[in-house]
Amino acid sequence: MGPAINTEAAVQVIQKRAYLPGDVVVIRRGDGILVSHRLLVVYRKNRIWKALTKADRHRRADAATPINNILGCVKSESAVPISLRCRSLVVGLGILCRQFLKGSRVERDGSNQIPKSRILK
Repeated sequence: MGPAINTEAAVQVIQKRAYLPGDVVVIRRGDGILVSHRLLVVYRKNRIWKALTKADRHRRADAATPINNILGCVKSESAVPISLRCRSLVVGLGILCRQFLKGSRVERDGSNQIPKSRILK
């Protein structure tokens, strides 16, 4: 899938009470750079709410980020299709399931790949 927003494009960001899977959110990374990535899922771990996001053109999800780092949602003229919301949720839940089965590797390095030796047959 290609990016929904071109690099360095100007976007309007709005804050919402809740963000849904499939929304394009703007996040302030640890180094201060702002990025717009698609929200996959929001979950709670160790009393901290975190979000899993992924760039449309990348195969791997980003490392989990505290939801406090989400500045808002990119305003769009059209609604996010339900099929895209469902796909985002399924991908996010799949990553969380793999993370649960093999430890918190997503938390450490952003990887969501399972070593072939760890896959159950």
